[in-house]
Amino acid sequence: MGVEDYAKELARLATAKEHLEELLFEPTLRLGLIVLNCEAIKEETLSKISDLQDRLFRRIKKRITRTSKQIQVEVQAICTVINNEKIRDIEELCEVKDYVRRIPEEKLRIKAIIKDIQAQMALLEQYFCR
Repeated sequence: MGVEDYAKELARLATAKEHLEELLFEPTLRLGLIVLNCEAIKEETLSKISDLQDRLFRRIKKRITRTSKQIQVEVQAICTVINNEKIRDIEELCEVKDYVRRIPEEKLRIKAIIKDIQAQMALLEQYFCR
């Protein structure tokens, strides 16, 4: 599920919640011998929508945390190679040189992942701060 999918689902839930909160339910509705407690139904529905929103928020936060850890590991791996002071021979030096040449590609890939995390965090801020 991408950021756009999360955004659409959160927007749908927010719209449903707003509509339910605005509806003017009678506290009770008489249907012949049956009396419905409309306020309780409304509150239960709003509670379920809030639960769904919370589950989506937790899922996004979990995804952000997992991706952040992945970025940290990858950046740490780059730093380990770059800061290696114990190069034993010319072959190892050539390997490091080749690795350093590939860093811009890695940087672009990591940058794309960071942008995705930023979009997810913006989504959390947008709906969590309402």
